[in-house]
Amino acid sequence: MHIGILTNHIIACLIFSKIQPGAKDKLKKVEGMAWDLFHLWDIPTEMAVQSHTYNAIILQAFATHDDALAQIAKLNPIVRIAFYQQEAQVKYKLSLSNFLHNDPIIDSIIDNQKQRECLCETVDLIELSTQLEHEFLNTIK
Repeated sequence: MHIGILTNHIIACLIFSKIQPGAKDKLKKVEGMAWDLFHLWDIPTEMAVQSHTYNAIILQAFATHDDALAQIAKLNPIVRIAFYQQEAQVKYKLSLSNFLHNDPIIDSIIDNQKQRECLCETVDLIELSTQLEHEFLNTIK
């Protein structure tokens, strides 16, 4: 799932409507939303790992009672998936390339893939999470 598909204002409002300045437990709500989005994003990886582990094609289903999350899942469905060892190559209905042709930002993303991978290996995710939490809480006060 690509964040670029969240440009639909109505869907974005449904997703983030729980995070209002006066709302209680804002951080818990953001954590829950992040967890939900992670699950959507992680489905292909889990299918690949389980398929490799059990030497069978394991297909996962996604069910939710959260209307906004269901709408997000429907925005960009997987149309094709190929498994190789423990990896999944996924083709979604939409990708950033559908929206940005010959764009310097996309070129930069592709050109700097190795640099981002190295950065991911060296970042202290717990510290980053703590910093983001503090920044978020200070922003919404």
